[in-house]
Amino acid sequence: MTLPSGLHLSYAEIITLGDFYQVPEKPIYQGATNEEKEVRFLADFNLFAVSEENVSEATGVIEIIYDELKSIDEAIANGEDAEAAYKRVSPDYNRRYNCATGGGCSASNWWLSPGKYLKVAKTNYDHFGDNAWVSYHVGHRLAIQAAVSARQTEDVNKLAYAYAINAYASHFLSDRFASGHIRTPRVELAEQVTPQDVGSLLANYMHDEESSGGLHVHNGRGEQWIAYGDTTSFEAKCAPHRAKLIEALQLSADEIYLAYATGKSPDSKAVENILPIADEIGSHAKDDISSLFFFEPTLKQVMRREKLDDFYDRHWTSNWWGWSTFTELERKRGLPLKASRS
Repeated sequence: MTLPSGLHLSYAEIITLGDFYQVPEKPIYQGATNEEKEVRFLADFNLFAVSEENVSEATGVIEIIYDELKSIDEAIANGEDAEAAYKRVSPDYNRRYNCATGGGCSASNWWLSPGKYLKVAKTNYDHFGDNAWVSYHVGHRLAIQAAVSARQTEDVNKLAYAYAINAYASHFLSDRFASGHIRTPRVELAEQVTPQDVGSLLANYMHDEESSGGLHVHNGRGEQWIAYGDTTSFEAKCAPHRAKLIEALQLSADEIYLAYATGKSPDSKAVENILPIADEIGSHAKDDISSLFFFEPTLKQVMRREKLDDFYDRHWTSNWWGWSTFTELERKRGLPLKASRS
C-alpha cells in the first residue's frame, strides 16, 4: 500500500516498523485520556506514514530486516539451530539498525551514539504487558474509525490508510504475544533502578530468559499452550504459538474490513480472547522458570530472584541493587540480546 509519505509498504512491513518509529519521551500508555493516547499513537505512526523526511531511512530499515531474515533462513538451511542462528546474527544487525536510523555505525562502540532504533528501545514501555494491549487497542480503534469514514465516502484509499494504521497497531499486538514481553516488569524496573538505563538492561535479561524458555499460558477461550518469544520464532516448537498470533493478527485485520463493509464499529472481543495469559505470575512458580523480576504490589517493590543462575530458584528478595545485579549478569552472560533493541 502507498502511504501519504510516499512509502510503498506491505501490511507485514508496517508491523515491523514499531521498533523504529516512536516518540521516545511520549509513550502511548501514559496519555492521560483516550484522546491523548490517540494523539500520541498518530504522532508515532506519522513519523513514517506522513512525514517525507524518513522515507529513505524507513526503506533502508526494511531492506536490513529482509537481510536479517535471509541470514537466518540460510543458516537454518545449512543445518544451524534456528535460535542459535538468531543469537549469532542479532548483534551485528542491531548495529546496522542503529546506523540506518541516524546513530553510531562502528562495530566497537556504535551504541554510544543512539539512533532512533536505540532511543525507542530505551523507552519501549508500550511494547510490554498490558501497555502493549493498550497501545494496540488505541491504534485499532483509530483504524476502525478510518474504515468507517472510508465507507461513508466510498474511498478505497482511505480504507488502505485504515489498514496501514491497524498494521502499525498490530506491532504492539504481536509484542503482547511474545513470552519475553508478558511478565517482564518493564516500567517498574526503569522506575526503581538507578540509572534508568540499567533497569532497561535488566528487563532485557528477563526478556531473553523467557523468550527462550517459554511460558505456559492460557486465554479467554480456555486454550492452553506454551508461548515463546523473539529468539525462538523460527523454531518448530513455536508453531502452535505462532498459529495463535497469526489468528489474532488476521482477526484484527478482518475487523477493519467489517467496519468498512457495514459502516459500523465491530462489537467483538475475538482478538482479546486469544491473548496469552501467563499461568504463573509473581511468586506463584511451579513448572515455568522463575521470574527473574516481578513487581510486588503490596510492597510496591520489584522483587529479584535470589539465585540469578538458577532459573528454577523459587526464592525472591527485595534487598538487591541494580548495578551489582547487572554486573553479575553481564559477567556471566554478556550483554543481553535486546540490549540494543527492546
